[in-house]
Amino acid sequence: MQNKPCISDEEFIRIKKFLLDNTHLFNQKVVPWYEDLFANLADSDKELYPLTGKCFPASKFIKTLFGADKISIHIIPSKKLPFVELKGKIYHTTHWFAKCRHTGKIYDPTIDQFTFEPYNKKFVEALYPESIERERDFGKYWHTDQYGNRVANPSEEVNRLIDEWNKVS
Repeated sequence: MQNKPCISDEEFIRIKKFLLDNTHLFNQKVVPWYEDLFANLADSDKELYPLTGKCFPASKFIKTLFGADKISIHIIPSKKLPFVELKGKIYHTTHWFAKCRHTGKIYDPTIDQFTFEPYNKKFVEALYPESIERERDFGKYWHTDQYGNRVANPSEEVNRLIDEWNKVS
C-alpha cells in the first residue's frame, strides 16, 4: 500500500495563500547580513516576493501545523545557493523548506522568491536532494522568551500564524 501525502495539493495551495495573505504576522526585521541586500533591492528595479526571507518560519509553521512526526525541516546551505547579484556583488543565502517524513514530498511555500536568473526555482529544486535536515540543531534555539532565555520552537512568529490559521480554518 502506498503512503498518502502528508498534505494534499489543495491544502498546500491553501497554506501558501494563507501565508501570502498574512505576511504582516511575520517578523519584519531583516537579519543584519542582509540589510544591505534588501536596501539595494529596494533601490533596484527588482520586485521582491512578499515571502522573501520568510522560509524558516513558513516551514516551521507547516511542521507545527501537521506535526514533527509527519514533517521535517530541511536547509539548503548558503554555500550552495547564490541568491542574487547586485552591483557586482553575489549574495548567498540558506533556504528552508518542509518535507514529508513518510513520502519525501517537498512543501516549499516560499519557493516563488527565487526569480533571479539563473538562480530560479528550478535551480533551487535541483538542490533539494542535497539538503540537510538541520532543524534539530540550528532551528532549535530560534527565539528568546520574554526573559531573554533561548527556548525551543515554535516561536512567537509561528504561534501568531497558527492562531490566525485556527481562526480562519
